[in-house]
Amino acid sequence: MINIQQYRPHSKLTKEQLFENNFKYIDGCYSYRFPVCKYKKEVTLWGIFIINLETKTCDVTVVNNSFDTYPAYHNRTYGSNNNVVEAIDKKIKAQINLFLKNEVITKTNKKRGNK
Repeated sequence: MINIQQYRPHSKLTKEQLFENNFKYIDGCYSYRFPVCKYKKEVTLWGIFIINLETKTCDVTVVNNSFDTYPAYHNRTYGSNNNVVEAIDKKIKAQINLFLKNEVITKTNKKRGNK
């Protein structure tokens, strides 16, 4: 699982940059939704990358089309050997790399949590 705690919003990040990177403002946070799993050309699972500029934190969650959390991704006890979970990790890592390149987020030196 990707340790999202190793990332934080870039120090010079503005809400304008977030909007330029297709983030939406919802309930005090900025979120970006991207497909992480398709079945027969239909997106079945989405990654949602969330940035809170006030607390300078970011998070990622995986949900289905009804916005229910996908438990196999978040509870690795049951989903760790799942090929779908591994594929989701690759898609999230690719999105993180794009956000790093676009200076939306930055990697911290701190090692916190097991998330």
